[in-house]
Amino acid sequence: MTRNEPAAADAAGIAVADAQQSTAADGVAEPQQPMSRSYIFWLMLASFGVSMAMMVPLAYGIAVRISELAPGREEVLGYITGTAQAVYLIISPMIGIWSDRTRSRFGRRTPFIYLGIVIGLLGLVVISFAPNLLIVGAGWVLGMSGWSIAGAPLQLLMADKLPESQRGKVSALTGLMTQIAPVLGIGVAYAVSSNTTLVFLVPGIIGALMLAIFPLIKPEEARSTSRGTTL
Repeated sequence: MTRNEPAAADAAGIAVADAQQSTAADGVAEPQQPMSRSYIFWLMLASFGVSMAMMVPLAYGIAVRISELAPGREEVLGYITGTAQAVYLIISPMIGIWSDRTRSRFGRRTPFIYLGIVIGLLGLVVISFAPNLLIVGAGWVLGMSGWSIAGAPLQLLMADKLPESQRGKVSALTGLMTQIAPVLGIGVAYAVSSNTTLVFLVPGIIGALMLAIFPLIKPEEARSTSRGTTL
């Protein structure tokens, strides 16, 4: 476990709690029907994808870029990741609030998944072509913000869809995916390590695809009321 994962877990827990409180405030009954194994499988795959896309740059890719642009300046890694982590902790709970108020034909959470994927991949592109460390840092703030926006809805969907009897088991399974994904993702990054751009983009695109397919296979119900933001 990296030093950033406990903070990420805390932010995810806040997001779930916010979703549960929002459900009660909106007068929506707690889910009672157990979700199918198929739904849980795709949720696990999406969790695997977002973890790969986020953690491979954090654990490996950014350090490679720093060594290329400023050899001997390893301490910069702490500044970059610390700044991005602060933004991450602010954004994650806010996604719950914003998505609770979203009303669209795609559901409440799905628009944020795809918005986050676009922002996350854009951040990885910025880092891979950054001419200096300042742009690397800006790119990672953008990238981590994007993956935070994309990943938080998965935690919120657990609160939306899963009855209390399933939440512990599914949370453990998705948590396992977030531990396995960086290991396999770094293996992918090593395989293309001769090209720094591919070190960022290949794991990012693989992770993004795993995440993007989830709402297509298991779409949310449309949410169209007079309350909230309409998309």
